[in-house]
Amino acid sequence: ACEYRKFFATRYVAVTGSVGKTTTKELIAGALLAKYRVYKSPGNFNNLIGIPLALLARTHPRSDKRDLAILEFGMYTPGEIKRLVEIVEPSWGVVTRIGAAHLMQMKTMAAIAKAKRELFDFSKPGVTAFLNLDDPHQRQWLARWRRPTVTYGLESERQPDYTADEITVDARGVGFRVNRRHEFRLRLSGDYNVPNALAAIAVARHLGVPLTAIADRLRRVKPEGDRSRIIRKSGVTLIADCYNANPTSM
Repeated sequence: ACEYRKFFATRYVAVTGSVGKTTTKELIAGALLAKYRVYKSPGNFNNLIGIPLALLARTHPRSDKRDLAILEFGMYTPGEIKRLVEIVEPSWGVVTRIGAAHLMQMKTMAAIAKAKRELFDFSKPGVTAFLNLDDPHQRQWLARWRRPTVTYGLESERQPDYTADEITVDARGVGFRVNRRHEFRLRLSGDYNVPNALAAIAVARHLGVPLTAIADRLRRVKPEGDRSRIIRKSGVTLIADCYNANPTSM
């Protein structure tokens, strides 16, 4: 997979975290389509088997710098994300939220955070990090490094680069305002998707996509699989949010 990747001029965005990886990947891909040709890993192909399959599934080696790929980086034990970094060599890294996942193997939250940080510990110094300031582990990272970093989050007193307020949830999805000025709407249900959208907005703006174009593209993103789906049929409303979940995502 590593050798096959070299046939492509594509630059890669890696998304990791304990919750929201697939949704955030979909939102980032949607936002970047306003300016770039985008490839995204299918489903949640995000581990030492899934990432090679996602890379080997590509069929058009004639790519250029306009091509971006969004890949999820999952983790089950320490060292997995390190290996994925070696295979993919991402140019940008996004972290959603670090939570209680794989504790049977990892034992502690600190160990989980350390494993997620492999995305940056084994990347080149110039790789830009997109960090969620609502997460205490990521705040600690930010205090200890000089890596290029863009921040997002809902706790505005921490002054992230991208924050949201006036969040509303209704039958159409989620609405919110970014940095007290820009109106956004998602077709996804649940205010927990707002930080995922902020990550996508941060990445797209960093890569030169205008806010109006981002807002237009994010409105088109549909829920992936059995996540945040609202189904209405014969007068019955069904909330389908039944993908495999850990305690934090629950």
